Order: sequence, then C-alpha cells, then structure tokens
Amino acid sequence: MRSGLTAPLLALTLALPAFFAPALAAPESGRLERPASAEHGKAGGNSAPGAASLPGGTSGREADQAEPAGDLWDRMRAGFAMPDLVSPQVADRQAWYAARPQQIKLMVERSRRYLYHIVEELERRGMPTELALLPMVESAFNPMAYSSAKASGLWQFIPSTGRQFRLDQNWWLDERRDIVASTSAALEYLRTIHDMHGDWHLALASYNWGENAVARAVERNRRQGLPTDFNSLQMPAETRWYVPKLQALKNIILDPAAAGLQLDPIPDAPYFATVQLNRDIDLGLAAQLAEMPLADLIALNPAHNRPMVATASDTPLVIPAEKLELFLDNVANYEKPLTAWQKYSARRGEKLTDLAARFNTTVQTLRAANGIAGSGQLRADVEMLVPANAQAQIPEGLFKAAATISAEPEVVKVSAVAQKGDTWASLAARLGVRSADLRRWNAGLALLPGRTYIAWHGGSAGQTDPQKYASNGPPSAASPGLVQTALSAGPAAFAHSGQRPTQTREIQRTGAARTVQATVTRPAPPQPAPVAKAATPSRPETASKSAVPAPSPNTSSTRKGNNQAAGRASQG
Repeated sequence: MRSGLTAPLLALTLALPAFFAPALAAPESGRLERPASAEHGKAGGNSAPGAASLPGGTSGREADQAEPAGDLWDRMRAGFAMPDLVSPQVADRQAWYAARPQQIKLMVERSRRYLYHIVEELERRGMPTELALLPMVESAFNPMAYSSAKASGLWQFIPSTGRQFRLDQNWWLDERRDIVASTSAALEYLRTIHDMHGDWHLALASYNWGENAVARAVERNRRQGLPTDFNSLQMPAETRWYVPKLQALKNIILDPAAAGLQLDPIPDAPYFATVQLNRDIDLGLAAQLAEMPLADLIALNPAHNRPMVATASDTPLVIPAEKLELFLDNVANYEKPLTAWQKYSARRGEKLTDLAARFNTTVQTLRAANGIAGSGQLRADVEMLVPANAQAQIPEGLFKAAATISAEPEVVKVSAVAQKGDTWASLAARLGVRSADLRRWNAGLALLPGRTYIAWHGGSAGQTDPQKYASNGPPSAASPGLVQTALSAGPAAFAHSGQRPTQTREIQRTGAARTVQATVTRPAPPQPAPVAKAATPSRPETASKSAVPAPSPNTSSTRKGNNQAAGRASQG
C-alpha cells in the first residue's frame, strides 16, 4: 500500500470531444452547417455536467446552469446529404423496421453512448451524417458483435481491413471494437471508397461487398452502355439489400411518426471523455472509481481482452463525461494499488495447476484472464497475468477473445478391468483410446479377464512415439507445441500510427494518495472533404506509415459475411 507521502506521480492524458474545449481551436472551415435551433454552444451549454474545468473554457459545473443541450436527432437530420435511394427494397425494409419498434428502441438505446461522437467525427470530415446510422445495419450498435466472417465491433471490420486501417489486434485488445479508433478507421475507409467511386451508394455497397467488386460491376455496365448507379448494377443479394436498409433507417429517423414510431431525444452533448493513464488499472476498479456500473464501463471500453487496462496497450480509458472530475478525484484519493493483477514470465513446461496454487487462484481464472487453450503444461515461454492479491477478478461481460496461449490438455490416468471376451480393441474402445496406445502403455502384459489395464487421456497421450512413454508410466507432456508470441510490455509495440495530431491543456488533481497530472486533449481537425464528388479520382497512395492506407486490391469480398454479427437486432 502506498501512502500519500510516498505515492508516485500519476500522469493522465484526457481526450475530450471538441465542444468541451471551445477555446482550444477555431471553428473548422468546410463543416456541414446546422440550423440555428440545433446550434451547440449557447451560453456555455456545450459541456456536460461534471466536465473538467479548462483554462479559457467553461467548466461542467457552470454548464449545469446553462441552457440544456438540444436534440442530437435534429442535428443529424440537418446534416443528411446523401441522395435518396428509391427502390422496392427500401420500402420493404422500412416496413420491416416499422413493424419492430422494440428493435428500433434497442438500437437507439445502445447508440446513446456513441452517436454524438460519430456525428461529431462525420461533421469534422464534411461527410453526410446519415452514415452515423450505419452501425445499426452493421451491428445494431452492439460493440461486441462478432460475425461468422470474423468481423468485429460497431463497424464490423474483418481482421485484414482492420490492420490496413491501423486498428491494432493484439493480446491486450482489439481496436476493431474500440469506439474511437474504429469510428475513425471506418470513416476514413468510407471516405476513401467514396473518393474511388464518386457516389455514396456505391461507397456503401463497397463497404459491404468490396470496392473492387463494385468497380468491376460498374465497368461491366459501362461496357454494355448501361447505367452505373446502385440500382442498375448486378450484385449479391446481401449487398442488394444492404444499402436499402440504411435508406430505410434514414427515412424513419427523418419522420418517425410516419412509421408509427417515437424517438426518445438524445442530448446533443459529449457523452464521454478519454483518459490516458501511465499506471495499469483494473476495469472493475475503474468502474468503481467512476461510480458507474461495470457493464456501462465495458460498453464504453469494449476493445479490451484482459481484466486490466495496461499502459503497454497505449489505449485510453473511456469515461462518461459527467463522471470525469469525479473519476480523477477518486483516482487521486484511492490509497490502494490500482490493479490486483501482475505480470509473470512463465516458462515452457510450467503447469497451470502449479501456477494456480502458487498465486492462490484457479486454473479456470488463469485461462480466462490470459486466453489459454488447454489446462496442462505451457507449450512456450509466455508473459501472462496472475493475481497479485485476492481482489483479482475477471469482469463479467469482458469480451471472450480467442485463445492465443497454448497449453497441453491436462493428463489424466484412467484404468479398466478386462472382462471375459474382451480384445485389445474392445478394451481400448471402452477406455476411449487407440488399441496401439493401450498395448504400448501395458507392454509385456497378456490380456486376461480380471486384470487391470491403464491408459492416459490428454496431453500427447494419443501420439504413437514409443520413446515418449515408459511401460505403465505417465506420458511426458513437454512435447513441442505451437510457439506463441509472448506479451510485449513496451508501448511501442502497440503504438497507433494513424492517430491525428492533438491540441492539449494541462490540469492537475492532488488527493490523499497521489497527485494526478492530466493532459486534456482534443484531436486536431482533419482536412475537410467535400460531401460529394463529380469525378472519380485515383486511389490515394500511402505516403508514410502514419498515412491512412488505401484498401488492398484483394478486398473484393472484404465485407462479405459480416451481416451475421452476433447479437444483431437490425436484420430482416
């Protein structure tokens, strides 16, 4: 336990949405205009209650007395800029959604945490705000959605496309599920494929089917002298219905009453801020210090695979904006360690049962915390998380990432008594092993009724190497296995090279346990892009590692299959 006198300085980096710090940057040119009724920023009302007090800005506590925020739906409607798609599929999907008001309500409720940020990012880029509804089609705004094609997150990136757009996928986390990172990547991807085709409907079709597949369909029609708009192209049924779903949702948002629906207002104000710590912290403790339900914290931080948010992952913690000051104060005054986990360098051949006993935990907890396949001996040297004290727990609702650390299955000795009429084959079948293995493990013994014979389950017991097992002795479980990449503790291994420049302000909190040094950060505006283009420009080249890469030429089926996302409520 650290006392207030000896506690080290705890540094934080906070990333706030633009309207938390109006003094940090001038308004961006080229941004979509809003009607006066939807303007955000009257009388200091841009900050959510409890926002950090910024030099030259307005504190959240002052904002409590300011004019309430407007309705985000009004702001979104003002930014709708895509041409309307008219087709029988649109009418069909609009009727389908209208007949399922509970599903619309579920998606709207999920979207509350994320929609302001998405609309803000679309406006920064000068992109149509109806694109903020795309996660309803992709994932029903479920950040944990995972498809049969291994697409993940709100925007349903498959692994290869995620890597192309600098979304880290490692042991600690998967940025395809990160709200901020995946939104930035999805919008850059959409803008890139819009630049490629010069048409938003074709860009959306590309997002689902693959930009090169759409380009081939366009070229096919062009050669035949046919129109090249979305409705005129030949495409898979999934894509044929994909874009109409977004248009149907847009129609409902524009006029919910016509569909017999009522949309609850969403405040046109920042929902969350991001906090960058230089100390590891448990997700469960972070929820406790923010005084919020753990499920709500995980919904804002769905990218994490482990129970601890590590500095090595170089990923900020997302906290509700209204909880920001409270969280900082509680961190500064919390006198116990911020994590109940510690890193341990395990050696190949160590048994999980021995590690569980050593660190006063269970094999199942070790497997869940580290993503371990198997329950016997480790097959490679790995760095893993083990409990540092009795408070170490796996947060309920944490994403169950695929196992990446390999261990032998636990080796278990079994036996059976031979019955009259038994053969080696029938006895082996009763024991669940191969006849050849059973003979080897009981070498030198004749098969006689009433005699006990042994066998081994798990590990490498089914291998036929006769040198691996002594007669009637246990098999060695130390055979070479799949070598897995060990954990990297260096932040450079997880650096997000595609992040935009930032503008910052420094703040500080001093409590009984530690001093919290914080940097309030907002992204610098990207170069504005026009909402529509008449010509089809060539694909941008990747100038450097930090530039957003062009999609791979082998992405004709990039999005195919991602409409099977788990937990989806938007399909029909």
